[in-house]
Amino acid sequence: MARTIGDLAQRDVTARAMPRGEWSETLRAGGMGESHARLIVELFDAHNAGRIDVEKEVSERRFGTTTLAQALAPIVTQAQKA
Repeated sequence: MARTIGDLAQRDVTARAMPRGEWSETLRAGGMGESHARLIVELFDAHNAGRIDVEKEVSERRFGTTTLAQALAPIVTQAQKA
């Protein structure tokens, strides 16, 4: 992910692990409300613990040929304009 974003932005991007204790504070600093940040952290905890996953034939899962770079290019371009 970091390599692809860096390639698209034509700059160095480094992925870093964030301690779990900083997740909620970081989400709130990014503009999320306290309850929304708490729900996101709970969702990540449940996913990381293996309690939830994408279920086959339960929702709309689609498979195609879009690359990560193709999906992220419009987002990176828009961020560079801001």
